Amino acid sequence: MTSEEISHVLNYLGIKAQPPSLEGIDALLGAYIRKVPWESMSRIARKATSTRLEDAPLMPSNFWASAIAYGTGGTCYESNYAFLTLLRALGYTGYLTINNMNDMIGCHSAIILTIDKKDYLVDVGMPFHVAIPIHPAKKTSRQGQFHAYSITPQGGDVYLVERDNHPKPYCYTLINKPISEAEYQKILIADYGNDGLFLDRAIIVKVINEQIWRFDSSAKPFQIEIFLQSSTDKLFQFLGKEPEPVSLAMAQQFGISAKIVKLALENITS
Repeated sequence: MTSEEISHVLNYLGIKAQPPSLEGIDALLGAYIRKVPWESMSRIARKATSTRLEDAPLMPSNFWASAIAYGTGGTCYESNYAFLTLLRALGYTGYLTINNMNDMIGCHSAIILTIDKKDYLVDVGMPFHVAIPIHPAKKTSRQGQFHAYSITPQGGDVYLVERDNHPKPYCYTLINKPISEAEYQKILIADYGNDGLFLDRAIIVKVINEQIWRFDSSAKPFQIEIFLQSSTDKLFQFLGKEPEPVSLAMAQQFGISAKIVKLALENITS
């Protein structure tokens, strides 16, 4: 990233650059989850408008440019790649990993950072709201604003990652092995193919007004879920059935481009 790109991203996140630290990464995560959504809408829209598979993914610079211009984010492969690129530009040391979810092998990415000679799991593709320490021989945990996260070693480079305050505590199985950037990009591009994840559901999740707001097109009629004190204590905003008014509501509530949302809703594959 150029110094100008770094400045634009930090200004967008509303945060100042500071030397690498645990407090610094937590501040970046806190800013990220309030500005950049976890979402599949822009991904569905790009697949629908790309003539070649290679043109659909957003590489880091384009990811940040799209976030700033259109209020987009992404799913794990693009968001963690872009976030790690920013972290490295700010002086952090880390790498990307490819991890498993139950029987789904190699389906989720995450970041490992080394801060003050200690390793931390960082993941804006779930997203997690704080960095979580990793120890090869004992269970570790950390409290975030909405969840307490834990990492339990399973032997070798394998770890069980969980969170509380959620009906499904299991998050994924971390495989703590770095993947090369070239191999990672191959996986990112392939995820826009026929077996790509989250191409059949338009989803967006973001922290708004210090609550977790979520929209999932599989729920009918279209609605926004607003989580209160727990993942089961929530309010609903019902949005109707037609893509155009729903996309305008998404733009107003989540700050994402209405045009992108409408295109995604019109191109859901199931």
